[in-house]
Amino acid sequence: MKTKKLILSAIICVFYFSGYAQEKKDNFTESLKSVKVVVLKLYGNTTIETSRLNEIKVVSNLFIEGSIWGWQYPKERPLFKIEARQSNDTLFLRTPIIFKPSSIGVSTYVENIETSIQIPGDKQIIIQKADNLIIKDEFISIDICNTDELNYEFIKKLKVKMLLCKANEKLIINGKQKGNNYEFQGTGNGNYILKANKITVTIK
Repeated sequence: MKTKKLILSAIICVFYFSGYAQEKKDNFTESLKSVKVVVLKLYGNTTIETSRLNEIKVVSNLFIEGSIWGWQYPKERPLFKIEARQSNDTLFLRTPIIFKPSSIGVSTYVENIETSIQIPGDKQIIIQKADNLIIKDEFISIDICNTDELNYEFIKKLKVKMLLCKANEKLIINGKQKGNNYEFQGTGNGNYILKANKITVTIK
């Protein structure tokens, strides 16, 4: 009986309550005068639109719901911070990662990250990874390598040189579902390579 009580006490000591009701925010702004290429890794829900200024502006907001009753690893959430570095004419930027701790016990812990990014339309944009992505404006060159869900809200047909869409699951062009691949070549100067599990594109 004493042994069972000791084991139970040890388990109780290991378990702890982790409760969250918080919001966090991080900002990043930097001139792009010496930058031609912007490489992005994006987590959570991200919206990208053009900037009138020759700078990049990023705002990330973290929303947390729920708690963990039990053992959690890591015990603390990593620092919520946008990371950026420049190499020659290329800026590499990563938004904060969604924290998914391992746990033993009862967990209702969920994170949601909302990020808005403004980039000048004349920069070459490479998105190496994204979760849920919305692009609101035109860019001269955009290459999306790996995304879960992509919604490109506006591409002007007259400005397209090459548009290539490759969807693993679903591709919708102007409200109509297509096959997994779509390609269009025009007389403009815009290059768009879009790869995602689900793609929605509006071409006008």
